[in-house]
Amino acid sequence: MTHAETLSGFNGLPLEIPAAMGGHSGVPTSVIEATVALDPGNLVCWSDDRSSTFGIARSNKVMVLERRNVTGLSIDFMRPAKGRGWVALEAKLKDQAAPTTLLQSLVYSEDAVTWLLSVREQLCSVFGVAVEVRDHGSDY
Repeated sequence: MTHAETLSGFNGLPLEIPAAMGGHSGVPTSVIEATVALDPGNLVCWSDDRSSTFGIARSNKVMVLERRNVTGLSIDFMRPAKGRGWVALEAKLKDQAAPTTLLQSLVYSEDAVTWLLSVREQLCSVFGVAVEVRDHGSDY
């Protein structure tokens, strides 16, 4: 069974799926159909029991993760100081030291942080994984 939900309020935020993640490889057909039917600014989160995967999709970009490899998700951000700061939704994977970025803004955005916090429970529900919040303070 596939469970997909549109994350409202995404349009206009500076968050992007990393550029290297193109196409719809690994995404269930029902999710592809849902993303095609939506305004290009919307974001869909989904999970698929048959393939044991979950991810996010927007227009022609997608991030697919195998559930068994994910040990946790986090909303991470660093406020600007000397640098520009940043915001990200990241996945910690088994056997990988650095997290995998699902969504990112290379510049801090209070609106992006507020939105991610507002959809945190929805992400937990769809993905079946806890989403922690990690405030990294100010960019130095």
